[in-house]
Amino acid sequence: TGTKFPEFTDLVKYGLCLSRDDSLESNPRRLRPGKVSPRLTVPSHIQRPPYVNSRQRPQMNDGPEIHDEKGIECMRASGKLAAQVLKFAGTLVNPGITTDEIDKAVHQMIIDNGAYPSPLGYCGFPKSVCTSVNECICHGIPDSRPLEDGDIINIDVTVYLNDISF
Repeated sequence: TGTKFPEFTDLVKYGLCLSRDDSLESNPRRLRPGKVSPRLTVPSHIQRPPYVNSRQRPQMNDGPEIHDEKGIECMRASGKLAAQVLKFAGTLVNPGITTDEIDKAVHQMIIDNGAYPSPLGYCGFPKSVCTSVNECICHGIPDSRPLEDGDIINIDVTVYLNDISF
């Protein structure tokens, strides 16, 4: 705990998601980050995770969490919403759409359901989902680059609902 984590925008700026051969001539489809739009807002009535706006990683439990019936019910509700949002996100994936547009639509669906998009504000992360395209292995930041036919995309969806992040 207490470990500083770099700004995610710095990770993009310093090009952590690059292929082995970084030249456009050798790989014209290599990852080229687009413009990252401003952070979206969440209505004040929606409960926020304790890590929001903290640059510190949250403290992790040393052992398993044991939940009572109410806690298990909350976990089911969070998991169900996360599954619905992920399914919705998958329907948005088409050539021409930007990962920023996917982020905005997913963000809206999450807050419309009274939940908080868990990645937003986690150690400074500026978006509501992580979108990793092609050679970007994980935790890609949604941006203005349109998806192309043949792109491979991973979308990480996590929601915070009733004190449960799922």
